[in-house]
Amino acid sequence: ALAMAAMGAEDAVAVEEDDQGTPAKRPRLFTQEEVESIVSKALESRATEAVPMLLREDFTPNDPVHGLMHLPNLVKLFVDTSIFQRMRHIKQLAMCSYVYPGATHNRFGHSIGTCYLAYKLVKGLRHRQPELGITSRDLLCVTLAGLCHDLGHPCYSHMFECFIHRLGAEMRKRGPAAGQGAGALLEAANRYESWSHEKASKVLL
Repeated sequence: ALAMAAMGAEDAVAVEEDDQGTPAKRPRLFTQEEVESIVSKALESRATEAVPMLLREDFTPNDPVHGLMHLPNLVKLFVDTSIFQRMRHIKQLAMCSYVYPGATHNRFGHSIGTCYLAYKLVKGLRHRQPELGITSRDLLCVTLAGLCHDLGHPCYSHMFECFIHRLGAEMRKRGPAAGQGAGALLEAANRYESWSHEKASKVLL
């Protein structure tokens, strides 16, 4: 795929005449030396391309699962915000560490790991399938989506969502007896029952 992208579509076919003398295009066959030369030139061209500062992989957090992760500098701008740093104090598995002492990882590390896997996936697709036309913008959008997907998680993670939904249901039951305040109570119940960490993530972004 890299060789095809490097030489262009026109060089990848050979024009020959068929039995009736009509020109026909057939895939061109390359020797091993030609393929190696084309790939070498393409790699050299990519190596000399100027990479924008925010796209340089200079952010290198060390992960207990993935090891040293190379990520674009743009990711660090998000990680260094107070909104993202708060996830250091939110456990991925809520109170499970009281039963399983090793279950102490947090949303902070989980989000950076998800970001790395998303970045690695799309970067690999762009390298292996250049015909997809994946741009640097596409790559960064998917990377940042992975980074910020849990940004709105509150304390106790999904347990809090169950709590807030149950609170909304209790408000709704009290609505008919609230008299003039029934409208405001039902409005609050709707907000509580429809609340989710995904919505909170959007608000924080």
